[in-house]
Amino acid sequence: MNSLTGSLGAVLIGASALSTSLPAAANPFQQYDQDGRRLMAEGATDQAVMSFEEALRINPFDPVALNNLAAAKVESGDFHSALELLKRAARLAPQDTEIAANLSRLRGWLNSYSEAGMAAPGPQDLAQNQSGSLPPPPPPLWEPVRRR
Repeated sequence: MNSLTGSLGAVLIGASALSTSLPAAANPFQQYDQDGRRLMAEGATDQAVMSFEEALRINPFDPVALNNLAAAKVESGDFHSALELLKRAARLAPQDTEIAANLSRLRGWLNSYSEAGMAAPGPQDLAQNQSGSLPPPPPPLWEPVRRR
């Protein structure tokens, strides 16, 4: 993970309100979610994406899992997919202030490119932007130490 994309992602929210209280080993949803969080913390973004996607195959209506997958998608430079995931998460949990804040920050960042008449960059573009000619890198949405 380079320094420009290292601060990307969405705040991982603690335990999902929609998952059960079974031990993680007995609850595949919870296991995939925990694995994804661990992989994100280790910088294994592509593997985290796969783990969060598996969690969402089990429960496609979990706003926390949608938020976490958005975190991984932003880290990997897939900003528009992340935006759609955050929109879904916000519709499912409109009272969740962390999801709303992530959605707002990502929208604002993408709008800075749109207003400049540019498409949002991919991860390789961010890594190569040393001149400062592009709008700033994506906002720091991923805070691995924050847990709810």
